[in-house]
Amino acid sequence: MKANRILLKAVIILTLVAMLMVGMSQLAWGQAITSYTGSIQVQNLEAASAQIVLTFYPQSGTSTDVSDTISASGGKKYFPLPIGDGFNGSVVISSDKQIYAVSTLVGNIGGASNLYYNGIYESFSSGTTRINFPLLQANNAGNFSWFNVQNTGSSDVTFTIQFYPRDANMGSHTISGQTVQPGRAKTYKLSDYSSYLYGTAGKFVGAAVVSTSSGSLAGVAVQENTTTMPNMGVYAGFPGDAGSTKIVAPLLQFANANNTIFSSMNVQNVGAATAIVTATYTAPICPGCTYQPVQETRTIAPGKIGTFNLLEGSGQWVGGLARRWVGGASVQSSGPLLVGVATQLVKGSKYEGSQYNMFDPAKATNKAVAPLLQFDNGQTYCSVTVYNLGTNTVSVRLTYGNNTCGATCTFAPVPETATIEPSKSYNFRLLEGATPQWTSISAQQKRYVGSGVVQVISGSGPIVAVVNQQRMDNFGRAVPAGDTMVTYSTLNVTP
Repeated sequence: MKANRILLKAVIILTLVAMLMVGMSQLAWGQAITSYTGSIQVQNLEAASAQIVLTFYPQSGTSTDVSDTISASGGKKYFPLPIGDGFNGSVVISSDKQIYAVSTLVGNIGGASNLYYNGIYESFSSGTTRINFPLLQANNAGNFSWFNVQNTGSSDVTFTIQFYPRDANMGSHTISGQTVQPGRAKTYKLSDYSSYLYGTAGKFVGAAVVSTSSGSLAGVAVQENTTTMPNMGVYAGFPGDAGSTKIVAPLLQFANANNTIFSSMNVQNVGAATAIVTATYTAPICPGCTYQPVQETRTIAPGKIGTFNLLEGSGQWVGGLARRWVGGASVQSSGPLLVGVATQLVKGSKYEGSQYNMFDPAKATNKAVAPLLQFDNGQTYCSVTVYNLGTNTVSVRLTYGNNTCGATCTFAPVPETATIEPSKSYNFRLLEGATPQWTSISAQQKRYVGSGVVQVISGSGPIVAVVNQQRMDNFGRAVPAGDTMVTYSTLNVTP
């Protein structure tokens, strides 16, 4: 096989349980997550059938290979994972074609087989000698983080972890001499280092850098809140060569709709000098939203993060939903390189949250691929938000891959086209406006699980895009409780 390898960023930690989402009581909040379940969606980016091998590496024990085939320009979902219950480890996917993948992580609170927390993250094509985590928390309003580090090479790797607090009243810490075997991963919980990290603040908000002098690594971070604002966010750690003086977020929200969705950005300075960092927000893309957010500026020392809370502290919070805004943002540095994570938090009748990796505009193209899109799959729906980074108006088309949810799912989504002005976003809502697709609902025929391709068909672009996924309903059925919201960044490819 070719060396087209995907590293499902650092790790899938899981215990396979019944995938049901019914009857969850709000009384369940506040309990600890006791098990995790993972799934993988692999997309074939070429117009010929792909042969793949999934190699599962437990944190200890013997690895297992699983071979499969993915149709031309198609996709395949692996749930349950073909590895058996109790697996805790990492995955490397090899193929003779170009592929891309995302993995969904679901946390379960013990007692009943209900799924309470969801997160999603993207795959790596290789590892690097440094991983940057722009947001880690512990004991911060109920938020706790943990992360995994995977060895992507062929020999043992020894590495160091350096924590950088955001605020002066929080602690820093260095963990040296950590070793991980090829293909395998290790888990690190910030709560295990509370005596070092909490400081006088009694909490930690900040960043971490994982580094090695030889070998290659990848990583993924998970944020959980099971008490004050129950939600889960998952994002892929940034490789050491990922920094840019400008990064962008295609989708941010402030007091949006009945769910009152709020966003923030945590930006890490991965350079060697202090950075002056300014966030500039786009014009709103929501109908009737006339308010324009103001610029925000932070001074960020090397290794540390600055938090942009979208208008907080500037007086714009007065007025509640009258201040509704949906759009994107660009974050510019005075010189040092940046990486960043955008967070969405629903503060409605229930809490939900998600996180996604911000983009380097220099790596954007006129085409982006999305391995996982869903329509009414267990009441799960997706939207795709596309951001035009160019200086000209572009026409963009979203096309869909084959339906992978089973023989009884015969529905094929129709392509959708939109015109996007410079430095603005557009939200594709998968079939909305195509009247035949929304007039009725059938348990099987209307279901769709597949992939998508977003491409500029007129104009110069480039574009970037994120996928937002949430369980909801348009047909009068009960909406499942729990955190069902996930967001992931698409992959830019050469058209």
